Formats: sequence, structure tokens, C-alpha cells
Amino acid sequence: MRSSILTAHHHHHRHHQVLIPQINHHKRVLLSSKISSTDSSSSSSSSTSSTSSEEEEEEEFEELLKKCSVRSQVKLDRRNGLRGLFATGAVGWKEPSLLLEVPIDICICSPIGESTGEGVLESNDKTAMRIVESFEKRNKRKLPKFIKKLVQAKTSERREVGLALWVLWAVENGGDVWETYKKWLPKRFDMPSLLLATDAELDICSNAFDFELKSDAAAIKKKISEMFVKYEVQYKDEDDVGLKDSITVDDLFYAFSLVRSRAIAAEVGQTPDSNVDNTRVAVLAPILDMANHASNAQVNALKKIGASDGGGMQGSLFRLVHGGSVDGGGGSVILETRRKVSQDEEITISYGPQLSNKELMRAYGFTLLANKFDRLSIGNDRDENETNKLNAKAMRLMCEECEIVFKGIDAQSLSRVDAAIRSASLDENYYDDNENENDDDETIIEIDIASELLRGEQILQLWSGQLNSILDTLSETDLEDELQSKIENADKNLQLRKSTAFEGASYRYMQSHIRFLSKAIDVLENYVLWLQQ
Repeated sequence: MRSSILTAHHHHHRHHQVLIPQINHHKRVLLSSKISSTDSSSSSSSSTSSTSSEEEEEEEFEELLKKCSVRSQVKLDRRNGLRGLFATGAVGWKEPSLLLEVPIDICICSPIGESTGEGVLESNDKTAMRIVESFEKRNKRKLPKFIKKLVQAKTSERREVGLALWVLWAVENGGDVWETYKKWLPKRFDMPSLLLATDAELDICSNAFDFELKSDAAAIKKKISEMFVKYEVQYKDEDDVGLKDSITVDDLFYAFSLVRSRAIAAEVGQTPDSNVDNTRVAVLAPILDMANHASNAQVNALKKIGASDGGGMQGSLFRLVHGGSVDGGGGSVILETRRKVSQDEEITISYGPQLSNKELMRAYGFTLLANKFDRLSIGNDRDENETNKLNAKAMRLMCEECEIVFKGIDAQSLSRVDAAIRSASLDENYYDDNENENDDDETIIEIDIASELLRGEQILQLWSGQLNSILDTLSETDLEDELQSKIENADKNLQLRKSTAFEGASYRYMQSHIRFLSKAIDVLENYVLWLQQ
């Protein structure tokens, strides 16, 4: 989801025996594969700590499922200390299967984004009004007028504030579901959020390689602080009971962190080609928001908004606004299998297509250890000056001839090679699943060797400099042990409430970035030598 503040198959390669000697521009020992070998994330949706035993937690989760009136083939479990949703049995082997269905009337939901086209704003009003009425009826609670006005406002900014305040109100006064669900939501310390991180935590990556991180956090906080003043969040209205008399700006930071990290977005409208209402809607769906993110290749579930009669995403909220589905029920937020899922397999979704680690960190406070869609700068404006880029096909051929990519390559290495070539060539479609499957050895690649070599050396120098500047922030030796120690120490600090989850997330971000840079430099070193031959 992106709206102002709201963010919410590999090829089989030929083997060649031409091997190229490797050179090393790095000052220090780089990370080996000793640290975690899985493509893992530390998602904010799973970082809530629990004092209950795992058995008690499982029982309470089952009770929550009943309370929320959901249909479900999922259970709660932990892997590597992270909480997530897992399949209760084998599903989706013959056709897509329902994993989870959450009634829309227990969800917190609002139109987001700026509306376009005639009649859309009016439809927005109706959509928001119907959603609020549906929530009030189901939960037997009246939403404060102040929040209703914001949620049904004409501008996206006001609706965003309304959504954040709705969450704050719901966990205290929103009825059985949300007052129960409060314990499952992460506390402030447990959220790796830009809005909740300390200056020292923001400095970790901002001083080393992601130089805009701290200023980006400051810009978002400034905007929310301005909203806080502008919409008089500190208020007292005798007619509206429920919200604290005085909401602080920190409360709003926390609420926005919840919305940014947990809301899902969907299009609503009568039909895809209808101009009735194609506005995006942000939905906070209890239980479904516990599903963790994975890279696109690993995702096994798709999120939809469907009507209870099996209608698709486009029709359901339209029906909700205009009288419900044909069997009288409202819409639901749904998780559906996209491929066969085994018993006890974690249910994963995509929080957004082709998100780099930089984007994941800002929106959700976690990164992937090996992210196929990660990106490195090559020192020029990607939009305006694409002449200073390398040839993706030539780099790919080099990787195959030098056996940098091959049939048995591990997924992490391949992801990093993918990302390196995408970055150096500015080719977002590199390694598409069907691309170049039938390439033969006679493939003709037309490049200017001299200019390609010069540009390759320039990018290599740039990336080597970036790596060394990161390493300058760490000790001279035992880089691997040092980073691992920092991660473990950050996790202890979190337990002791000496830091937020953002500290550990920052060191994991640094770890993944160092590994990516190291692999990218290795690819480029080999490419330069290959061109020289």
C-alpha cells in the first residue's frame, strides 16, 4: 500500500570450463555463509513477544478464531523465534483452496489515495459510511463522530489520520474482537518502525550506507506531527466517549506504525472496467495480518477481498456498499493458496511486488537476507541517463561461461547475482522466468568492448568504495562474528527494553547489504576480466 504516509523458477544453465581468476579489492574479510543460510525476514507482523507458553498461545488463538467468526485452515506457530501462520493440513493440491476468511465487518477499513474521475468521491463517502455502519453493527459499538468524519473525508490525508485513530479507539473500546485482539498486536518496542526508532537506532544504517534513512524517518514524523496539530487530535467531546481525552503525538506514531506495517490494500469497484469506484481501500484484518512476507518465488498465498457468495475482489466491497452479497452476507478478506501447500508449511504473502530491501525497511522494518529485487546505485540517474549502464545479456553470458550461475547454484547466491545484474544493467526484467530458455552458444551480443569495460570499472570502483565505507564502521577483523554479535546483543536489548526492534532489524539490514555488495563486486570483477580477454 502506498499513499502519502501509508506505505502498506530459475533457469538451468550451460556448463563451461572457462574459469577466470578472481581479484579482491576489499580491505577486509567478508561474511561467509556461516550466518543464517535461509532467505529469512524479521517481519514486524511477527515480532510480538508473548509471556504465555506456546500451548496457551495456541489455545487462545483458537478462541480468537471462534470470536472473529473466521473460516480457517491455519494455525499459529513460531519458526526461528518469529510468529506466523501455518497450514493445519495439506491444501491447494488440486485447485486453489481457502486458507483464511475474515468477515469485513470486524475489519478496520477506509478508502485511501486521492480519488480520480467523476462520481468517485461520492462513492468513497458511501463506501466509508457503509464500512463504518457494518463495523458498528457487528461490534455493537458506535465509532466516535470525530473519527467518522475523518474516515469519510474527501482527502486521503484526513482518511489516513482517521484510520490511525480508529485503531487506537478499537483496541480500547471496539468491542469483543478488537479488545481481545489487542494482546496480539505488537507493543511499541516490538515494532521495527521508522516512527518508533531512537536516533541511535536510525544512525546504525544511516551512518554506514543508507544515508537517507534518518532524514526519511524525520520527514514522515514531521508530516504526522503536522497532522496531529492540524486535525486537533487532542480533543474532548462529551458526546464521543472512548478515546482518551488527550492523544499524544507518540500515540499517533504508534497507530501509524500499526497501519503502515499491517494494512493490506485492494481495489474496489463494480467491475474492473467500471468507472463507478476504483478507489483503493486499506484494510486491517485481524489474524490475516499475522501472515509474514516472503520473496515472490516463495509466496504460497494470495490475499483477496471476496463476497461470501464467492465473488471476486472487484465485486465484494461494491456489494457491501450496495446491500451485501446475494446470500445476504457482506464481504470478507481472504487468503487463498496460489500453489500446493503442505501440512505445517508457513503461509506467506507478498507485502508488495518487487520491493527492494530499502523499500521493505522503510515500510515494514525488515529486510530479506537475499532479495532478488534489491538494487544498487550505479552512479547515474536511472530515468534520465540510461546510456551509462552495462549489457545484461553479456553479463549473463559471462556468469554462465565462468560458472557463476549454474544448475545447482543455491537460491541465495542466484538472487544476489540477479539483483547485481539488474542494478548494473538497469534491466528490471532480467531473469524473467521465460527469458532466454532456449539460448544457444551462438548468441550474438553487440557491445562496444572499450566503453563497456570503462563503465564496468567505474561501477566496480563505486561499489567497492561503498563496501569499504560500510566496513569502516565495523572492526578491522572478525566481521562475521562482530555482526552476529551485534544482532544477538540487539535481540537481548529488545528483551530488556533497552532498544526497540529497529536495532536488530538495522544490523540484519546491514548484514544482507554487505552480502549483496560482496556478491555484486565478485560478479563485476569477473565481468571486467572476461571483457579484457
